Amino acid sequence: MSEPVRIMNYFSYCCRFILITILVSFASCRGDSDGVPYSQGSDDVKITGVKVTAFTASVSGTFSGLGKADIALGKHGVLYCPKSDKSEAIFKSWQDGNDPQECKVYENKNSFNGESFCGRIEGLYPETEYSFCLFSQGQDGKRKISSASTFTTARFSPGFGEFKFTEINFIDAKATVNLTIDDADSKCCSIGVVLSAVQNAEIQNAIKVTYYEGVYEPRIQMNVQGLQPDHSYYSRIVLKYAAADGKDGYVYGPETILTAKASDELAVDLYLPSGIKWARYDLGQNKLTAVNAKCFRWGSMVAVNFSSNVYNDDKNRKEYEYWEASSGSYTNIGSDINGTDYDVAHVLLGGKWRMPTKADVQELIDNCDVSSFNSITESSYTEYGSSYVNEWILGNVIGPNNAKIQLVMSSSQDLDGYWTASSEDDIPLSFCWLARNKANSSSSSVIDSKEPSSGHIDITTQIVRERPLYIRPVWDPNM
Repeated sequence: MSEPVRIMNYFSYCCRFILITILVSFASCRGDSDGVPYSQGSDDVKITGVKVTAFTASVSGTFSGLGKADIALGKHGVLYCPKSDKSEAIFKSWQDGNDPQECKVYENKNSFNGESFCGRIEGLYPETEYSFCLFSQGQDGKRKISSASTFTTARFSPGFGEFKFTEINFIDAKATVNLTIDDADSKCCSIGVVLSAVQNAEIQNAIKVTYYEGVYEPRIQMNVQGLQPDHSYYSRIVLKYAAADGKDGYVYGPETILTAKASDELAVDLYLPSGIKWARYDLGQNKLTAVNAKCFRWGSMVAVNFSSNVYNDDKNRKEYEYWEASSGSYTNIGSDINGTDYDVAHVLLGGKWRMPTKADVQELIDNCDVSSFNSITESSYTEYGSSYVNEWILGNVIGPNNAKIQLVMSSSQDLDGYWTASSEDDIPLSFCWLARNKANSSSSSVIDSKEPSSGHIDITTQIVRERPLYIRPVWDPNM
């Protein structure tokens, strides 16, 4: 081979070597989503793996050269921030003793053996690239960091299964939702059900959104509220999460049609002169026991489960939204709230439904027979699985056509009963069904069986407005 050829080959070899060196150097500085380092850190702190979901990143690594004091009193974890051209400078600033605002710190406070490390960062944004490194801060305050690396979180794609409704009521229904989400991701989103008047329902055109408040499970059951009798709704699963742009992000699941119970199933025509029909059940019920009934304070939209606490008026006053503790007075919401925004029966049931007035109750007394009562016994279960028996004493109210409604009997001592929409001298009126032959006891269950079964309805001003009572709605054809 001639000398010029050898020189040319040597020159070509040198060029290829230089080019490969440049390319390799360039590749080693390039960050990617697989956790490949793009900058050099301490050899004592090394990243060994990254596993991401939509909202989390599990980072593993190794530490070496740590003394016992550093392990016991020091800090060890992950520094991370959204990836940018300033990421390395941010981590370097932290290493130099600063605490940059852009740098977030995950500290492993669990048992750390001084060598192997594993920690999970939560609350990340889906489909977002992050820069991160491991850090070690000794008990003397000196800081070390590993090489900087990157990862990209996954797209949020929950798996949707069956979606159906059972126990459909006049104002609510039980939804069963089957879906699959990573356990860690489930902590970063809210699961809800959208009710809408339009198909392919979304948040912006929702009539009502009910969010699940329990712990995530693959099969969730939740009470969906916001129904009104005689209405059908497009209903859809929604998962809400925090997106990288600072706004809420949403993922929607399957859609179904939900139809509430009809007013005809709720209204009872007692042949009253006004044409008003009384509801068969208390507000919030769909059967003739008080197990599922809700109580409400006068003018309030907040439902309260019936318990012995309804008689604790100090507690009730603190929770009553129309009581001003600073002035020691009530907010004026009017003397007749029927059909207004303070009428919970009208707000929840809609249409021609409202709370009864004093005149409505008096019409019931003047035209109906209140002559007997009966009891309903029902076994129920606590959230802990133990059982107990409820006995409800129901007073019959029989119209001229022999149709009837039944009201929960009141205790004569506590005078619990039902709210009306009327008030007198700024004192709301309530009414109650009382048994004439009730024994002298604070319990509404104690009846003197030696006397004939009979009763009467009283209108009273003896109940303070902050005490929760039942609501028995009426259907008014004139609304």
